[in-house]
Amino acid sequence: MRIGYDAGPFWVVLLMGAVGLAMTALMVKAVVQIAQRPAFDPMTRAIWILIVLVAPVLGAIAWFWIGPKEIEPTSR
Repeated sequence: MRIGYDAGPFWVVLLMGAVGLAMTALMVKAVVQIAQRPAFDPMTRAIWILIVLVAPVLGAIAWFWIGPKEIEPTSR
């Protein structure tokens, strides 16, 4: 009888660790960018941070896709 937990082959454990680390880094980067965004009012900031924390991967991807767009001033 074998006692303990077998997580699988070493490469699977290593891959899962790398994916988890990448997801965490993506989420932290998104939260830091949102928190440092001066153009947002506190409620907008809180909503974006909540989205990223509730749905880490989709929320962070949504932030990087639609969130940090700058409105460029038009030249006359």
